[in-house]
Amino acid sequence: MSIVYDDPPPSYEWVQSETQEVQPAPKQEDKPKESPLRRIKNNISRAFKSLSRLLLPLFMEFYNTHQIQQLAPLVTLSLHDTDAATHLKSHLQKSDIANCIWDNSILKNRLSSAKYVFQFCDEAEARAKIERKPKEEGTHSATSPFNTESDLFPNGILSEKWFTKYTRNLPFALVQTHILGDPADDEALGEELAAQRQRYADWRVKYVAVLLSDGDPIVDQDRIDKLRLLSGLPRLTGVFYLNSDKDTLERDCGILASSLFNNLKAPAADFYSGVEARLKQRYKKYYTMPSYDAVNTKVDLTPKVLEVRNMIKQAIILQLIHPHNVESSFAMLESSYERLIDLTAEHADVFFSESVSDHDARLYAQFRQLLDVIAIHLIRGYLSTEEPTAALRKHEAHIANVLSLCKDQSKSDNTAWVSVQYQWLAELMQMVPPSVLSDLELSHQVKQKSYQNCVAYFGGSTFHDTFNSTITTQAFLIFLKAFTKSKETEVGQIRLPYLKKLDNAKELQNRRIELLGKAKDALQAKVQDNQLDGVSSYLDWLLAEEQYYNEQYEDAEQTYRAILDQKLPHGWRSIRQLLTHRLVDIYKKLNSSDKLIETVAVLASQNGVTHGPSIEKLTLDRSAELTFDAKEDFFNVEVNLFNSNLKKEFFAFDTIVTQLAFSQSFSTDHLQEFITDGAVQLSIEKVFVNYEGRPISIKNQEAGNNFSQVQLGNVSEYNADLSITDNSHTLQILDEVIEPCKYKIESVEISSVLSIKASGHTVTLRKSEIHSLLTSKNQAQSFTALIKDGDNLKRNVIRAQGQDALECTVQPYKPDVSLALSQPLASIIMGEKIEIPLRISCNKAPNHKANFSSLNIQLKSRLLEREHEQEYLVPQTNWKDLKDDEDLSILDSFGEGDGNVESSIQVSIRKPPSMSPKSDIKLVLEMQLLVGESNKSLSVYDLKVIDVPVLWRPFSTKLGVTPRYREDSSLDMKNPFILSDKEGDVDKNLSMPSPSRVWAAEATIKDTHQLIEKNSITIKRCSFTLRSKNPEVEVQTIEDVRQSAFHASQMFVSNSRHRYSHRSIGVVVSALYIWTRGENGPENEFETDEWEVSLPLQDPRVLLHSAMTEDGKSVLKYVIENPTSRIFTFTTTLTTEESALRGVNWKFEDDSNIVPLKQGAFPVLPFSRHEMVFTGTYEVDEDEAIEQVELPQMHVYDLNYKVSLPTLPVSESVVAQGERLYMKT
Repeated sequence: MSIVYDDPPPSYEWVQSETQEVQPAPKQEDKPKESPLRRIKNNISRAFKSLSRLLLPLFMEFYNTHQIQQLAPLVTLSLHDTDAATHLKSHLQKSDIANCIWDNSILKNRLSSAKYVFQFCDEAEARAKIERKPKEEGTHSATSPFNTESDLFPNGILSEKWFTKYTRNLPFALVQTHILGDPADDEALGEELAAQRQRYADWRVKYVAVLLSDGDPIVDQDRIDKLRLLSGLPRLTGVFYLNSDKDTLERDCGILASSLFNNLKAPAADFYSGVEARLKQRYKKYYTMPSYDAVNTKVDLTPKVLEVRNMIKQAIILQLIHPHNVESSFAMLESSYERLIDLTAEHADVFFSESVSDHDARLYAQFRQLLDVIAIHLIRGYLSTEEPTAALRKHEAHIANVLSLCKDQSKSDNTAWVSVQYQWLAELMQMVPPSVLSDLELSHQVKQKSYQNCVAYFGGSTFHDTFNSTITTQAFLIFLKAFTKSKETEVGQIRLPYLKKLDNAKELQNRRIELLGKAKDALQAKVQDNQLDGVSSYLDWLLAEEQYYNEQYEDAEQTYRAILDQKLPHGWRSIRQLLTHRLVDIYKKLNSSDKLIETVAVLASQNGVTHGPSIEKLTLDRSAELTFDAKEDFFNVEVNLFNSNLKKEFFAFDTIVTQLAFSQSFSTDHLQEFITDGAVQLSIEKVFVNYEGRPISIKNQEAGNNFSQVQLGNVSEYNADLSITDNSHTLQILDEVIEPCKYKIESVEISSVLSIKASGHTVTLRKSEIHSLLTSKNQAQSFTALIKDGDNLKRNVIRAQGQDALECTVQPYKPDVSLALSQPLASIIMGEKIEIPLRISCNKAPNHKANFSSLNIQLKSRLLEREHEQEYLVPQTNWKDLKDDEDLSILDSFGEGDGNVESSIQVSIRKPPSMSPKSDIKLVLEMQLLVGESNKSLSVYDLKVIDVPVLWRPFSTKLGVTPRYREDSSLDMKNPFILSDKEGDVDKNLSMPSPSRVWAAEATIKDTHQLIEKNSITIKRCSFTLRSKNPEVEVQTIEDVRQSAFHASQMFVSNSRHRYSHRSIGVVVSALYIWTRGENGPENEFETDEWEVSLPLQDPRVLLHSAMTEDGKSVLKYVIENPTSRIFTFTTTLTTEESALRGVNWKFEDDSNIVPLKQGAFPVLPFSRHEMVFTGTYEVDEDEAIEQVELPQMHVYDLNYKVSLPTLPVSESVVAQGERLYMKT
């Protein structure tokens, strides 16, 4: 039968298979004699190979190593048995990846060194594998489906032998060592090298010679050059030299290995490129197909079969050409995979037929195995290009494709196969560096475009795109999936030959256990902390269940106990019960009565609703005394330390109370339910309390009380009633400490006895449970302390104040001293000198064991503004009659036991100049008790802190200056036309007099803090300070200060010292108040801030003075002053209409009025006054009495300057409010 491919499909490339002849093994007598050294080395090598096989992934047992190993160029090495060759071999093996599934050299775009597959053997053995016999016409290679002797005949695709050819048998280069011996033999050696070079060149294999020598390297160099000429080997890539000098051997071996690897890259690429070229030479090839009538098959050898065969070959060769970047083989791998899937689907009816022949069944298995092999190469390739998501999706597609072919033909076949697929994927992911898989992390997935249409979660992702696939991203979860599928596999129904190993119950069971172990290892490698303890425990449980159902009860017991020994989450209480139930079943099967009783007790200690199957009640058949070693405790204990005075501060000579509150956590009633006619009793036998470096023991003396106290002395063993009533007991240990120390309780050990009585037998379980307090921190805000009051117990709640319940610091002895204000103090005023009286009480006589040399009270003070200390405010404080930094001694008074000390603090706060506070200020007085002991140590205790508000000023003030008027015009406005005849006034008789003006400086108090109103302070007197800013103008006070409760005024006159030439002057005004606390307190000063005002001197003004006559008439006297040398012309009008509109009707009908209400133009001479007096009455519309009456308005108009002059009141009976004037009634 002939098959002719005249026009093969464009996508299919194939080549006539090469015939491979296997040379017969050399005769026994031809073998070189094996030396003892070589025999030892061979044994070590075989041992290492055996060890490496043990370390290989488990899935390799289902596939041939040559089919799935990472591909790299094959190099055969024939080395001598010398020390130099052994060193060289160790360096070469560092780059050997034979049988390796993953090596990081496959990673794309990484600077990795060249890696190869090395085959170490004799040169004769290597030549036998490489040497080809002359090809006869019409014959085919042993790996061709056209060869009747081939395992592929008549319709196979590709067998394991072809993969073995390029991974074990046919190297691209052969490296052989030669001894550089006697120089006389160099010519013969050169001819041998030339013959070897030519021989291997005929087989397209590069020959490399390594010359070993122990001679002088310089002399050897000339000989090597000669050998290169004789052999024709290239200088850099054909001949290498290695000197066996021990001093440089290690270095030279490393250099030689590195140089050899680099120089072999190009020959390797050329060799496999030639293989690829020959694979593509497929045009017009004729094949004669031998008859296969003797073969029972329904599958024909079609072009599709040969197409798939050739594409797989090309994909493998491409990986050998580019071992560090296998991406070029992806397209060929995927195409060959797709065509093989189609080819398998086309013959599904044959493969799944009930009458399928053995040959076709083997052919189906070959197809399936090839699909897996292609998938392994493809997924490893995607991982090498750091595309883990694509790799995992390809893997899921591979499973889906194959299962769609198989459908429901063999469920066990499918589940076993899927389990193996998940297994090899998980093992492959474990070999890959974590950085390559970083894109699978949840934090990375959110940022990647490839995950835009997916839902990512821990352990996987679901894609909602064209293919709608779900991937698992964690190796331990993939192992778990492999285990789950393995659980679904049934023995006796596996058809695939390469999975037949799983068709054995014991083998399948062992494999499940191995998968769980690998899942556990992968989980531990993934999670370094305890975030996934639950998953780890779940894997342990699966393992225990496998062991249990496999009747490995001892192993299952160990695994269950390991789970229970772990710190399971609180919510796993029901799971703990289920595991304990399982242990009960195991001990029943093992007939272990002691462990059974102990486990039932453990089950009874697990409070709450019982989960799991009910337990048949136990019957005691013998008495026993056992040790209860389970983790479950019988008691809870709460420990608190407090002072006998019910405080959480401790000092020397105080009694510290250690309160141990025991509560029974074990339910005896629950245990009785598991025992037939059983009676259970739990009691405390002894309590060991371990203080830091001081253990004590307390033995139980039953008395039936649930409260007991022990006073510690100089012994370590005590007796107390430790009876358990109402499932609890409180024990208090009283200890008087006499010196400062760290007081700490480290642990409490409870020795208890659980007695079970039934059927005339007694089983005693003794337990010693240690409650370590070193790591536990009781941070409760409060606790309840029991205080014995006669026959009764009182409960007192003590606040912890943030202190540890198990540890306290005993401070040096603190005398019982208190301090309080003798009288309340509301505030202190800035600038005030004050004494603060204090009452110091010594409440309790000192302990007779206390020995101290001094007892002082130290005073510290500071001023705070917004809780921050300010540098510009420095208070001066001291104890009365003592210096500023001198402490107050109370030692003599304290010795009296109940003595009191009266003292006071003198405080003075100086007000800083030109500074004012931004917020409230307070004075903080801190008093500390200084206790000096006889050993010269000093202890400091906080005694009292007094906060007193500081007022910046006792009250607020308002300063002002108002015009005033004197009747005698000669005092302020001299007439230049009237000369004085007095002898002393001769110098003053000037034609241009110097007029003066009278003013009143006023200060008004606003009682801001109600200190005056409450009689807290008393204003004694007030004085004014007036200062002219112009030295040419003097300011003189006249009369005394007029003062009332809240008002003070001072008359003063402003006058030019020489001739009148100033239009106005600036005057600075301030007031000084003298005040006291109460009537007889020390006088304090308060000075207002300076206030500057500008007073006019030349402007004419209108002054109003009012008075009341005896008959109730009002006299309004208006005075126009002209202090200038000019003549002014005015008109005046006194109007009453505006006041009448507001209910005040003025009438000026008195006969004494000589000036009309409306007066025409009139002059006012220089340095003169013009007076206008109006006497009138007023009526008010309202019946109620009023305090002030609005006055009529006087309009004075200057005809020259076209302005109106305002009216200024000069008496205290007239006040101005805005533009209106009012008269006080």
